[in-house]
Amino acid sequence: MGTEVLVVEDSATQAEALAALLRDARFKVSVARSGEAALEQLAVASFAIVITDIMMPGINGYELCRRVKADPRTCATPVLLLTTLHDPMDIVRGLECGADNYITKPYDADQLLARVRRVIDNSRLRPHGRTSMGVNIEFLGSTFTITSDREQILDLLLSSVEDILRANQALEVRQDQLTEAHDQLEAYAREKSHEAQRSTERYRALMRNASDAIFLLDTTGRILEANPQAAELLGRSVEDLLWRPLGSFMQASEDDAFGEWITLLRSNLSLPPEDRVLIRPDGSSRRIELSGSATQLEDEEFMLAVARDVTARKAAEEALRRSEEQLRQAQRMESIGRLTGGIAHDFNNMLTAIKGGTGLLLLDLAEDDPRRGELEEIDLAANRATLLTRQLLAFSRHQVLQPEIVDVNEIAANLQGMLGRLIGEEIDLQTRLTPGLGPVLADPGQLEQVVMNLVVNARDAMDDTGTITIATSRLDVVPEGTPDAESRPHIAISVSDTGSGIPAHVRDRIFEPFFTTKEVGKGTGLGLSTVYGIVAQSGGSLQVQSEAGRGSVFTVLLPEVAAGAGVSKRASPIAAAADSNASTQGWETILLVEDEESVRRLAARILRRHGYQVLEASGAIEARAHAQNPDTVIDLLIADLVMPGMNGRQLAGAIRSSLPGLRVLLMSGYSAEDVESRFSSSAAFPLIEKPFTPETFAQKVRDVLLGDALPADKP
Repeated sequence: MGTEVLVVEDSATQAEALAALLRDARFKVSVARSGEAALEQLAVASFAIVITDIMMPGINGYELCRRVKADPRTCATPVLLLTTLHDPMDIVRGLECGADNYITKPYDADQLLARVRRVIDNSRLRPHGRTSMGVNIEFLGSTFTITSDREQILDLLLSSVEDILRANQALEVRQDQLTEAHDQLEAYAREKSHEAQRSTERYRALMRNASDAIFLLDTTGRILEANPQAAELLGRSVEDLLWRPLGSFMQASEDDAFGEWITLLRSNLSLPPEDRVLIRPDGSSRRIELSGSATQLEDEEFMLAVARDVTARKAAEEALRRSEEQLRQAQRMESIGRLTGGIAHDFNNMLTAIKGGTGLLLLDLAEDDPRRGELEEIDLAANRATLLTRQLLAFSRHQVLQPEIVDVNEIAANLQGMLGRLIGEEIDLQTRLTPGLGPVLADPGQLEQVVMNLVVNARDAMDDTGTITIATSRLDVVPEGTPDAESRPHIAISVSDTGSGIPAHVRDRIFEPFFTTKEVGKGTGLGLSTVYGIVAQSGGSLQVQSEAGRGSVFTVLLPEVAAGAGVSKRASPIAAAADSNASTQGWETILLVEDEESVRRLAARILRRHGYQVLEASGAIEARAHAQNPDTVIDLLIADLVMPGMNGRQLAGAIRSSLPGLRVLLMSGYSAEDVESRFSSSAAFPLIEKPFTPETFAQKVRDVLLGDALPADKP
């Protein structure tokens, strides 16, 4: 008998696993994948044992065992059957075919190796001349004859007893495991019962202490249970809510939508939270965010609905949205304002040359000169262009304002007669002025322009008839976004009309310069943009309410001036007339610095015509060279404010460091307020705004020369 083990297994995976197990135990192993292959190997080699699976195609394990035992050459080779023990007949058939032993699948590795060794050892201990005996077995109605030697039968019986003992041990272990599992199950049931009780308590606590309103609903949406927050949200008692449909407390238009929401919940579909409106007994409403889920307890279906009060949040979101819209509008208007301000500044330089040159020519021509007509037309066109430029400066908040403490009621009352003639008899002009209003700080002429533009705009929005109303009032609380809104009340001037209103798609553009919905030739598009700029430059704000077909209301809000506040007023008309009659002739030496050549030539011509000695410079380098000349005495520096390199204010400061007391006059197309914000300095100088006429320029020069040594007044 050989020393190798022959493994017969048709499953490659199981054959390799068994072979590896045997090789690890230091057995030599051969593998056959079928009964036929096993017989071929047994014909040419001897093996210590054959381990074969029972269930194989072709020659199965039983037939293989019979052939091994029937062949004189292999009859002494022990055969060990692999069986699943699904059927007790497996063992009986194995005994009948002469098997020496068996092992059940799945097998324990140590058990298999021990049984293999025992079968091999017992086989070697048996004498060659063995005594066989026949045993008849009656099993399940069939008779089986088992022929084998005594030792073989004893070995097989011992193995069976061993398996029975192992099975009993496993049964005892499983019984112990079952008992332990039963004890664990009882403990688990007790724990779950306690947890259920605690869960109920937690549920009640959650319902009581939740920040949101919680409803337990039946499948129709009726309220089975509600927490105190739900009752507070709906303005009712908990008892008043029970058995009433939750949808009945909602806005009437949302009742059907709530029914659809319940249907979706019952279908276990996931709805993001939805916005709903709840109506309280006092008629007030609450915006809620409603979410829910379906659940089932003891074969009964419920819905859990959670309502979060988002009234304040929605109001805040709406306020934020309006603020963001206002910010975007303000940023856009600011960008347009910077552009128009720059254009107006450059245009003022051109108009200064045109108006100044025209004015000088008119001074040189006789009254009956036929060329005067053409020059006067040029001057008239320049004046119209100047007005247009001033409107652009008003929008961009770069114009010159002369603010005073004024009474808005007085402004409105004084305009009533003129406005009536302006809009025509077909339009009914009404005033509703609130007496006793506090004053505001504003340029009265510009404020009149604001009211006039708004009234004209209202008239253009109506057909042949309608009503325009001018009203005044005092607001302690002003709309959000109003400048200085928290610190003081505002005075309101409103102009309302019964006209066509403003369509929503153009409402955000009505203050843009040159934007108009009127026909070509019937408007410049600067009326409302001028209003916007004047109000903003005066520290106020402008509110608009309008819908297409329902008229418009424009409201100007200006901060109220505290009682007793001192504000510089414009010079009186008598003083102004006296100044205009003063002589504008001079003899002093003037240093004129202007980078725009046409403006510089014009200003020099005007000054020389009035008797002044003029030193011209196109920039800071030439100007400082004149100032450093020891043979030159300079009485006045006239400089353009905006120049490349060093601006006029910086140049004035640099020259005055070596010529203290030097008088200075600055020229600019920007306003005095804009000069202060853009070109701030420790010293303040007089400013003349472009464009100017020869007369106003000469008068301003004379005023500065005859004024204080260090003038600080503003135009």
